[in-house]
Amino acid sequence: MLSPIELKIKAKSLAAEARIIRNLERRLKRRVTEGGKPRPGLTDDRTFSAFQKIRFHRILDVRTEARVTNLARAFLKGHAYARVEHFAHAYPPMDRVKKMAERYGGGSNSLAVAWKAWEDTAAQAA
Repeated sequence: MLSPIELKIKAKSLAAEARIIRNLERRLKRRVTEGGKPRPGLTDDRTFSAFQKIRFHRILDVRTEARVTNLARAFLKGHAYARVEHFAHAYPPMDRVKKMAERYGGGSNSLAVAWKAWEDTAAQAA
């Protein structure tokens, strides 16, 4: 069983990963030639392909995993879903949140009962 502190570390490392990727995206947009002249940033196919790859990784994978981690931390702390997500475009992947909460909080029966109540209130809020 992993501890909630390790879950907090995971959340911070996902935030750092998103920052690093954003910086790389910014650098790819501002490329310059050897002579110092600005190069059109994303017109080169290789640059554009790399940009798209890291951008989609940040938006699809890192953002979703960070959301799941944040919701699992909120559940383990006892915070209501409505307190954590005031507005959401899509319902979160609750099966992944539950697996993460079990992994970092221990798989006891009281956790299962608390999860059911938390998930019910989340469904009402969404």
